[in-house]
Amino acid sequence: MSYRKQVKHLWINGIISMMAVLFGVTALVFCMSQFVRGDIAEAVVLQRGLEPIPQQIELVKEELGLNDSLPVQYVRWVSKALQGDLGTSYRTGQPVWYELWIRFDKTLALAFSSATVALLVTLFLGIGSITDRSGMIRRLCSVLIMVGISIPTFVISLGFIYLFAIRLQWVNVIHSDSLGQKILPVLTLTLAILPASLKVFQTSLDEQIKQLYVTVLKSRGYSLHHILYKDVLKASLAPWLTQFSMTLGHLLGGSVMVETIYGIGGIGQFMMSSILNRDYPVISGYVLIMGIIFVLLHQLVELISRVLYPYRYVLKRNRS
Repeated sequence: MSYRKQVKHLWINGIISMMAVLFGVTALVFCMSQFVRGDIAEAVVLQRGLEPIPQQIELVKEELGLNDSLPVQYVRWVSKALQGDLGTSYRTGQPVWYELWIRFDKTLALAFSSATVALLVTLFLGIGSITDRSGMIRRLCSVLIMVGISIPTFVISLGFIYLFAIRLQWVNVIHSDSLGQKILPVLTLTLAILPASLKVFQTSLDEQIKQLYVTVLKSRGYSLHHILYKDVLKASLAPWLTQFSMTLGHLLGGSVMVETIYGIGGIGQFMMSSILNRDYPVISGYVLIMGIIFVLLHQLVELISRVLYPYRYVLKRNRS
């Protein structure tokens, strides 16, 4: 089989696997909602200010179509979801997509700001750990990884508030337009996601720098900086991109603890209140959207990796 046909075959397989995963996500979300079927009807009755007696619960089940067969319910739910209808929030009475959409911008800004800072710090420290002969940057990386892994996110959040807002009084975290409300959550999430990102990138660089081609290039007179930026860095990006896409997916899902502590009012904080109030349409819609985001991010990373390393995937398939 020619190289072009193998690449085309890989793309077709990628699309098929993505569709299968999306089907699995929708089926999983639907099955999760079935475990709380009685609770759904009871929650609706309570939200309407009625007594949750069996007669009222049965009427609500009939109204919501909960007495239909599971395949019928699943097809109806998927068809509505494809049209953007994720249901109505029991707590607010607003469409689920609207409740998530009006809060998504805050979570999106927090996620991408934290991811950008973590990305730049990871690149700087990762490359510096290779080029710095004194070993200071490598020791700094070890300290950051150890501290970031061992200290929970909520402890970092409370520590920042105590140090910068209460003790030093440099920032104000109460007002939503304050500098502290914008900077401290970003720094908190950056420290939370930096250890894993830095560890994967540093390990990937160390593995590549020990490869035979690096020794050959050095013997031909190429400098370490030339080899690092020309060959090693590109070869080290694949595993790091995969890890970073998962991190970005978690950030877009909403960092519940950080948003709750700082009172940001994003998706994470809204989901926490929805869980406490048993707002199942919001929970199901959130899980479905986040599942789709994770799948699309993974496929995007696969696309970037196949553009950067087209022969790697073909060789991998030939060996299998």
